[in-house]
Amino acid sequence: MQQPVEYAGALRLFVRLVYAWFIISIFMTWDIRHLIWGPETVLMRFGGASNVTTNIAYALVFKLSLFPYVFWIHLLGAIASLFEFKHVWLPRLFTWFTGLLLFYAGYNAFNAGNVLMLALAFYCIPVRTNSNEPFQHILNHLSRTASIAQIVLLYLVAALYKLNGNMWPSGEALYYTLEINRFSTDWIQNSGITNQWLLMKILTYGVMAYQFAFPIFIWFKKIKTPLLLVGVLFHLTTGVVMHLWDFALAMIFSYAIFLRKK
Repeated sequence: MQQPVEYAGALRLFVRLVYAWFIISIFMTWDIRHLIWGPETVLMRFGGASNVTTNIAYALVFKLSLFPYVFWIHLLGAIASLFEFKHVWLPRLFTWFTGLLLFYAGYNAFNAGNVLMLALAFYCIPVRTNSNEPFQHILNHLSRTASIAQIVLLYLVAALYKLNGNMWPSGEALYYTLEINRFSTDWIQNSGITNQWLLMKILTYGVMAYQFAFPIFIWFKKIKTPLLLVGVLFHLTTGVVMHLWDFALAMIFSYAIFLRKK
């Protein structure tokens, strides 16, 4: 643990992609930021249990006059977090905390991609691959291990969760998903692809199979590369077809932690 982390280049790339995702997310919502967070917000606010910590959190999240400060601290913190310097943990901490505030203030506008990247951003706070201090090496190892565990658990839990419903085990999930305008495109719905029941079942079971396979086969060096390539193709399709680019990029960016130095 006190030795330099293996594949430090991959870890460094992973950290930069995590914080780059927040920058991309900000610009993806740039034109509608006031509709999500500002005084003209169209999102419903929700309540919570009344206690000291919850009240403080809600005061920060829902005080709309604070929005510009939270927004700009988040953006500037994410940009600073791309680099490695002695006290980089400070802007990374600000990025993570303000990211939480923005996420919960605009909860209904976001998806699991934000949840994943907030978790990874928390793990990445102490990472500095350019330091030779033994304690820093320990922090790097812990951050890398936590990030890998988070991604593996995400796939495993997602797969197990699908077994609890009816549409995924029956093979109908993708059909109904692609028939919803919000998660589909005109060319998909007009092409007649969704009428191909056998194809829909194969693709539905294929998604489940991949999510079950990832936590197992990601540990095998010979299978890792094709497994990640299939995942990239899968998540790119999610972005193109279902318009979930924030989620798609979150998953693809997270794959950097599994890369080798070369």
